[in-house]
Formats: sequence, C-alpha cells, structure tokens
Amino acid sequence: MPHHFGDAVAPLFHYLAIAPESKGDEEAFELTLKSGPSMQLHHYPAGAISFSSVLPFTCDDEQRSLVLWELMQVNLMSELSPPVVVASSATDDDIVVWTRIAQSQATPEVLIALYERFAHYTVTIMKRLAAY
Repeated sequence: MPHHFGDAVAPLFHYLAIAPESKGDEEAFELTLKSGPSMQLHHYPAGAISFSSVLPFTCDDEQRSLVLWELMQVNLMSELSPPVVVASSATDDDIVVWTRIAQSQATPEVLIALYERFAHYTVTIMKRLAAY
C-alpha cells in the first residue's frame, strides 16, 4: 500500500486518464466532474482519503426545509460502505457531500468504485438542487 497520498490516489487518476502534477507530498487534489461540480480529494485525517464536494443551496425559504429533509434521507441506513454522507452547512448556503476511506483499505478497485459512487451521488444531488 502506498505511503504517500499522491501515490495512493494515482490509480484513480490513471482510471480517469488524467495526470495531475504530483511530487508525492500533496495533501489535496481537486477534480472537476464532466457535469460541472468539483470534487476534492483530501489526505485528512492522516491515513485516510476523504472525498468532498460543496454544492450551492439556493431555494426559497418556503421550500428550504422540505428540500433539506429530502436530502438528509440519503444518510439513512445506507448498506454501502463507506457511506456517502450529505450535510448542510450551518454557516453558508451549501450542501456538503463527503465520504472517507482508510488509505490502507483503498485498493485501486475500491478507490475507483468509491469515486464512481461519490460522483453519482454528487451529480444526482446537484441536479435535484437545480430543480428548486
């Protein structure tokens, strides 16, 4: 298992056919999905690979709580591991989508599958938010 974060996520970049400039000591990378939103890969906490995406949450006050309740249901009893978590920022009008996996568990296959699932959740939530 690679010790450096950049080496640990290299199979994902190979899968995506992108070659970010890497020196092996990076702590984060940013990717832009084809459909628009960006995704961050972080080496946080130490020994983990965290995926996150911040999506703007703009809807009228009348719909706000209904939309939040709908989005928060994504967090209920997910059978998939690690789960993709949807949260609302208390200080900004943003929805945060995130997940994390131990670097020691991030085989290329697991990392790519997690990326695909995370990207699917992010794009689906972004489209849902755009409907309001």
